[in-house]
Amino acid sequence: MKILKFLSMFLIMLPLVITGCNNTDMKTNTQVEIELRQLNLENDKLKEQLSSSSTVGNTNKNMIDEENYRWAKEEEWDKILVYKSGFSNDKIEIKEKVFMKNIYFENLMLQQSEPPNGPQSDVEYYTYEFIKGDKTYKVNVVGRDTIEYAGGNFLTNKYIYNLGKSLLPRPKFIITDSVINKIYESGALHGEREFNYLVLNSFRIHGFANALQDGISKGDIVDISKSPVNFGDMKEKFTFYYYGEKIHMEVYQNYLCIKDGNKTYWYKYESELLIFTILSAG
Repeated sequence: MKILKFLSMFLIMLPLVITGCNNTDMKTNTQVEIELRQLNLENDKLKEQLSSSSTVGNTNKNMIDEENYRWAKEEEWDKILVYKSGFSNDKIEIKEKVFMKNIYFENLMLQQSEPPNGPQSDVEYYTYEFIKGDKTYKVNVVGRDTIEYAGGNFLTNKYIYNLGKSLLPRPKFIITDSVINKIYESGALHGEREFNYLVLNSFRIHGFANALQDGISKGDIVDISKSPVNFGDMKEKFTFYYYGEKIHMEVYQNYLCIKDGNKTYWYKYESELLIFTILSAG
């Protein structure tokens, strides 16, 4: 029913988008654009949900119920370590509370799988160590949606890959020539107020960065040279986790402040920020 609702809304919106080019009411065009993007986001989310449901439905055997995999039900760990596979001397302990409460495998190990078809040039292999008492469980991330444990491969969603991407050093093939690119390549984001939850969905993070860049390109978001005198109360604060670094964004009524290490960027905007629509969609 939800998919039918989406298709109906999309067909209703389509004529508006097609005729919008001749409409002089820019506010209407902007609203149509926002609503269309929101519908597209909903569509992608539904596709992801259908894919996950199909995968689970085709599972012949629930590995989590077997003795060797019952550890995956654990939600509280004494310690979680992550490192690039083969570099066990460079382990990073995951201490962020928002990460610790989002790392559990019961909903991630969907079904047994074949190993990936050879190395993927743009995928870093990670190893996680989950420690509870005197027990240590090692999980290798061998693809964006594949993990390996105790000789078995399992399909997962991509969140566990993005989590490692958030914390480990940046690979050389990632080019960072702007703070917007860093936001785009971040593995996770977390808000502190209305959006007080961890986002590990690449589509949402990419949409966030694209909305910022679109706003800057169109002149809706304007780079200003220095901090304004009066910027009012903070509406939201986001943290982006980018290969072991943190990028902070403070959102005010008509201003954005992005802090990347010792660099600070101020932007002014007048119209509604599409970033909130992207995070709220669905």
